[in-house]
Amino acid sequence: MSKASKHKCPTCGSTLKSTNFEKQILKLRLSHSVEYGKLFDHIVKLIDNSRSIPLTDRDIYGFLNAVSDCDDEVSIVSMNSYIDNNYAMSGKGLPYLSAMIINSSATKKSRQEYEFKTLDRLPPKIDEG
Repeated sequence: MSKASKHKCPTCGSTLKSTNFEKQILKLRLSHSVEYGKLFDHIVKLIDNSRSIPLTDRDIYGFLNAVSDCDDEVSIVSMNSYIDNNYAMSGKGLPYLSAMIINSSATKKSRQEYEFKTLDRLPPKIDEG
């Protein structure tokens, strides 16, 4: 094998057979809402404008694969926060955004578990005697 054909996956580190990620990116993008796609396109443009080297398909695929298990609602809130705080201009790229989304998703899950545990309990009985 030549050196050009060996590439590592950005998320798991395994060797990739191809370097064309367009089909995988399209499949992952179609699994999300339209608003998610528009925000993601805007963020990619912001990051490309702030960097001297544009994002590659490998970077985009790695991001979409990393946050594929997260809820769209949580992702949209995190993306809006990323845009509002202007993190792209301060040098924080897609890995920072993926960490924001994953942390928000974990926080949401733990908050929901806490609410289910506390709201499903019966109130304690009070002795009146």
